Amino acid sequence: MAWRDNLRPGSFRGVPFQVPSHTKELGRRTEVHEYALTDEPWAEDLGRETRRWMLQAYVIGPDYMAARDALEAALEAEGPGVLIHPWRGSLTVSVEGRATVEESSAEGGLARFTIPFVEAGANLAPAAEADTAGEAAEAAEEAKVVAADLLPAGFSIEGLPAFVSQAAGDLLGQFTGALDGALAGLAPSISSLGNLRQLGGDLLAKANALIAAPASLAGRVIGLVGQIRALAGNPLAALPALRSLMGFGSTLAHVLGDTPSRKRQRANQAAFVALVRRTAAAEAVAAVSEATFTSYEQAAAIRDDLAAAIDVLALEAGDAGDDDAFLVLENLRAALIRDVGARGGSLARVFAYTPGQTEPAMVTAFRVYGDASRDLEIVARNGISHPGFVPGGRTLELLTPDGEVR
Repeated sequence: MAWRDNLRPGSFRGVPFQVPSHTKELGRRTEVHEYALTDEPWAEDLGRETRRWMLQAYVIGPDYMAARDALEAALEAEGPGVLIHPWRGSLTVSVEGRATVEESSAEGGLARFTIPFVEAGANLAPAAEADTAGEAAEAAEEAKVVAADLLPAGFSIEGLPAFVSQAAGDLLGQFTGALDGALAGLAPSISSLGNLRQLGGDLLAKANALIAAPASLAGRVIGLVGQIRALAGNPLAALPALRSLMGFGSTLAHVLGDTPSRKRQRANQAAFVALVRRTAAAEAVAAVSEATFTSYEQAAAIRDDLAAAIDVLALEAGDAGDDDAFLVLENLRAALIRDVGARGGSLARVFAYTPGQTEPAMVTAFRVYGDASRDLEIVARNGISHPGFVPGGRTLELLTPDGEVR
């Protein structure tokens, strides 16, 4: 068989053309190292050289202009395409740089192309992923920094009647009571819980000194709220306590009166309440950034509840004219939504399943998933007292069979 019989019609992206000649670049990539006082260099082999082809191509005929336009469009299309090389066969290539087209009246009905192709290869660079959990944690820290400025800027008892100091001290008592109530739902070690309550008692014991030093008071409050997350162990276990503190002050009586002393008392109360609420919100977002979700529904419920509560705090800050706090809280809410969406959006969904009869959890797991080893997951999710007896007729909450907990 003659070599001409092996040639294939040339085309790129399905657009045909003729190829009278081509050149190909190939070889090895080398780095030549030359050393002082030696005669011989070392050529370090860094892998195969990128393969390139330079095609001299043309389209010809009475309707060559349509063929020319089609080839030009193929050469300008985005991304790699399939080149049928007359000598080399099918290649996946990209157009490298500029192709040229030449026409002349001396060669009517003919358009000549010079086309540089390069092998497309594969993108081996690691895909960039946003650290949404880290961004949420940073937003939480920023929110705490801004919250720490609330008391130095808006809390004072200096030069005011004793009842203003007394009211400030009562706020600290209300806070420690709310802290105790928030901790009631946790199950930390007795020693850890005792230490935190001791710190709360120390806050009250030093109330007179702290209300006279707003910056120190703010630091103490932020530190106490921050310990809830560490005390809970599991980040999600801290959320109920932190959510309760996000509503701190809702039962406090509104301070009436327009005298300078009453205005100051009212401002003190507003600043202290905002400090507790915003700190709790920041700690809640930080807890969520550390959490591992078990289902899409769990993640979405936490996101929606916490985002709505932060939105309320942001509107309160805006209504109070605190634009900086409004922006920081909105950023905190947005970071929370991005993080939970990124980490929880692909999790398995929850669905309802009702066994027809009482049976072992292993049987239920095999029936639903084809995998009996998921029996303990069913038991734990549904609070079943004994894995050998899944109650028939009781609706269970299970994860979708086609999605593992990721």
